[in-house]
Amino acid sequence: YTNFLVEGLKGHADLNQDSVISFRELGLYASHKTEQYVREHLKSVQNPQLFGHGDVPLIKTIHSNIFTQLFHNHFLTKIP
Repeated sequence: YTNFLVEGLKGHADLNQDSVISFRELGLYASHKTEQYVREHLKSVQNPQLFGHGDVPLIKTIHSNIFTQLFHNHFLTKIP
């Protein structure tokens, strides 16, 4: 989980591509990536969660990547 938090802070968690990583984006990114990794590599289930208050901006990014767009299109659009 920590690895994906760090990866997210490096820019991968900028899910809406506004050059700002929020607490919510970071939590969604790290949780999703951890669940995926555990399922594929450990053949198990893990449901990590990041708790906090509101959608607080955490860090400004320099660039985004293609994973961000794919993640947004296939994962975030399904969240109510």
